Amino acid sequence: YNRCVCDLGGLSTEAFLDAVQQRFDVAGDAAPTPPACGCISMYVDGKWFGLQLPGESAARGTQLDVDILQNQLLAPVLGIDDPRVDQRIDFIGGIRGTAELERRVDSGRCAVAFSMYPVSVEQMMAVTDAGRDNTSDRLSLYAELIAKASFTPRPTVMLSADSDYPDPESTPGVRAGATKIAITFSSGQMHPDFDDLVALISAAHRIGRQVAVHAIEIEAVVMACQAFRAVGPRDQIANLRHRIEHASECPPEIAEMVADNGLSVVTQPGFIHDRADRYLNAQSDGGADPRHLYAIQNLLAARVPVAGSSDAPFGPTSPLIGIQTAVTRASSGGQQIGPEQAISVGEALRLYGPGAAWLDHQEAEAGSLESGKRADLVVIERDPHKIDPKEIGAISVLATVIGGELVYGSLPGHPGN
Repeated sequence: YNRCVCDLGGLSTEAFLDAVQQRFDVAGDAAPTPPACGCISMYVDGKWFGLQLPGESAARGTQLDVDILQNQLLAPVLGIDDPRVDQRIDFIGGIRGTAELERRVDSGRCAVAFSMYPVSVEQMMAVTDAGRDNTSDRLSLYAELIAKASFTPRPTVMLSADSDYPDPESTPGVRAGATKIAITFSSGQMHPDFDDLVALISAAHRIGRQVAVHAIEIEAVVMACQAFRAVGPRDQIANLRHRIEHASECPPEIAEMVADNGLSVVTQPGFIHDRADRYLNAQSDGGADPRHLYAIQNLLAARVPVAGSSDAPFGPTSPLIGIQTAVTRASSGGQQIGPEQAISVGEALRLYGPGAAWLDHQEAEAGSLESGKRADLVVIERDPHKIDPKEIGAISVLATVIGGELVYGSLPGHPGN
């Protein structure tokens, strides 16, 4: 999102530019669109200027460009301390282009506009790890990014077992998700041990929090099932929608064990797209049987609720690639593993829509296009049901809508076009 400010905080244009030059390296005749991360384009008095922090500035650190703008210019120079509530600033979707910024300033509606470089995937991933060490500070970070209009999705953040859950009103736009616990299997030992795992799950279960246990190997999945069985009866486990993250190795008997304990599974078929060749090579060295890797068909046959995810940045981010791979069971190079685990296009779409919403306790407001639910959706170029499944991952996204607002692409007849 770009920014427009209605006045210069009582400064003349000359005084304002002097104040900016004290904080940034300023170049005249700049391009309206910043050329790279770390660059900001500013439009004032009919001219575009390029802003960059001085090369040795300690203020840069790992800040996003929007944070630099806020901390180095909007607050100290223009007196906009809280952009969430200040009526002097407006946020303009990047989809509307820099011409809209020029129009607002040239018309006198605004005094200055700022064109921002898009946030990179790497920057976004730096704040999206669903790790077992997340605390409530992570929710506050997301809420701050959303308030600054630099992050538009609706994140749900899993928290560590020892983290406090904040008041939802203190982190608008962000949900606290499941308590995340990870089982690691190394040198023949499980960490945490069984008793500690039961204690961690019990602490969250007793106060009604959903638990997500990271378990990859068969041994870890079995341990997770046994721990949940020790925590409470099946109906309690199922009602809270406790789940296993990954269950990467899941032959039929393990899928039945997961079902018997009332657990759900979040799976990542996209890993097959990226790593099938590696899995096949590992099998020859005694690794997991690829027929049972990310075994969605086994889970569905056992009536386990399943949702799809990317596990980005470790797996491919695009859900379309995950959907394609769930149907084809093929790697990016065409190598197929475990074809008996393939599911239909409709089943794969449900993994990333209603299945994911249900597992995240959001089925009343998301996961399908229905009256009364949030208008969060994408419009894609082709119908996945009507093309070769191998082409699903290459389908173009024509538009993204969040909360009824067009934030990417274009829609015929939409006023934002």
